[in-house]
Amino acid sequence: MDWDRIRIFYTVAESGSFTKAGDVLGLSQSAVSRQIADLEYEIGLPLFERTTRGATLTPAGSLLLEHGRRLTEEGGLLAEELDRLRAEQDATAAAIVDLMAAQGPITRAAVATQETVPEAGAFSAVAGTRREPIVWASRSAVGPRAKAALQRARVRSVRIIGSSSRIPTAVSSDLSASGFSPSRLAGTSSAEISAGIAQYFRNSYSATRVSLARSTSTRTSDPAIAAAYGEPVLIVGTAPPAQVVVQVQRSPQWPSIRAVGPSSRVTSTTLARVRDS
Repeated sequence: MDWDRIRIFYTVAESGSFTKAGDVLGLSQSAVSRQIADLEYEIGLPLFERTTRGATLTPAGSLLLEHGRRLTEEGGLLAEELDRLRAEQDATAAAIVDLMAAQGPITRAAVATQETVPEAGAFSAVAGTRREPIVWASRSAVGPRAKAALQRARVRSVRIIGSSSRIPTAVSSDLSASGFSPSRLAGTSSAEISAGIAQYFRNSYSATRVSLARSTSTRTSDPAIAAAYGEPVLIVGTAPPAQVVVQVQRSPQWPSIRAVGPSSRVTSTTLARVRDS
């Protein structure tokens, strides 16, 4: 549930008017009405009776109002905590860029989001070798500290690790507006992008083995763990994606395959299918 909509709902309920709520919130009456309509659609029940005298709560609206103040307070605390975590992540990325720049020139960096943690994990296997630090973005922009650190390091080229559905074009626009030259690794899925990373950077690995790692919605850390081996990391699901099988077939320089994690994560069947490809 959208916390901003809850806050708008609570203001309308308190003021008894969409127009008065808009005045309090600094929004137009139509914007308030649209947000309430979206909230009603999300809940599946009407929250207000609209009359010429204003807006009165329906039974569903009264029930939501009982919990509205608590939800608004909790939503505010959650937003503050998320902002703090994003600031810490941004500061850490900036520190890594500064440290790497102190050790020598950096010509390119990579950008990931929380939605592309698996792809970032696969890329981290070569990030150190290629001296390409990974910085983090929201769905609209790279963190300000990391961006400033890249500018101090005179980085111009930035590689976006993820499809446009997971790292929106707004991030590319933000980078371009800040003087960077962004490019995007091809692929739509984590598996496809990990195979693309292995292929594109095949000469940057010294290993003769490839690692298979699984990523799920509840656990995205396995590719980053696998990257510690310094081997190409190919992301798999319950079965090996076609892109992964093709990549292994095209890579005789990696004759051995390692499954990272227990057999419940990368099954023996998946390992055998990729190995026998």
